Amino acid sequence: EIQKESHNATTTALISSSTTLFNASKTKELASLDASRIYLAGHSNGCIGALAVGSHLSSMVAAVCCHAGGNIMPIPRYYQPIPVMLVNGMKDDRIWYQHAQRTYNAFARVNQCQNETSRQIRSNGTIDAVKYTYYNCSNDANVSLLLLNESGHIPYFYGFEITEDAETTTMDTTEMAWQFCSQYWNNESSLLSATSAAKTYWKQNRMLWWAVIATIFFLWSSVI
Repeated sequence: EIQKESHNATTTALISSSTTLFNASKTKELASLDASRIYLAGHSNGCIGALAVGSHLSSMVAAVCCHAGGNIMPIPRYYQPIPVMLVNGMKDDRIWYQHAQRTYNAFARVNQCQNETSRQIRSNGTIDAVKYTYYNCSNDANVSLLLLNESGHIPYFYGFEITEDAETTTMDTTEMAWQFCSQYWNNESSLLSATSAAKTYWKQNRMLWWAVIATIFFLWSSVI
């Protein structure tokens, strides 16, 4: 039941986030909002939602930085390259790190990245994590993946690890994600055009979206 509620909450959050961004021009009038620095983040299902909303409303989003998740939705034709950072534990038994790797490579392809580098992060002579980064990408939209060797589904230094045999990391992955995301910003003039494009895509493909969501619920419910 907890997992079912989590799935429902993810869908609600995704729809809510989309609705908020659809009405971003109105939101800007009601609050102090820098429309050029809209960042999306989340954990687990929240990360899945952040990547989905970010890819479908890419003209409005400056960057996506999220933990313990991956992309499951098709990237639309009108997608504009945005920077993406993923943080995942290699002992995660809920969303395997291989899925994060596939997401990392998929965004590198659509962002037309030309080069890749990697860097080991060590402490006391032990490799704690490896950070992979694609760079020289279209629109300067780099893609990064931080894999924590001993972490599970809670890759935060202040969190409590719920994965068996996994360890709580001592790295401040939230700060690392913020350092990545905060270096990017988006052109505010794209706000209305992105809203229009996203609404058009939703109208043209709403049946596909509902079919995908229904399939996901069915598959997840069948294993609970």
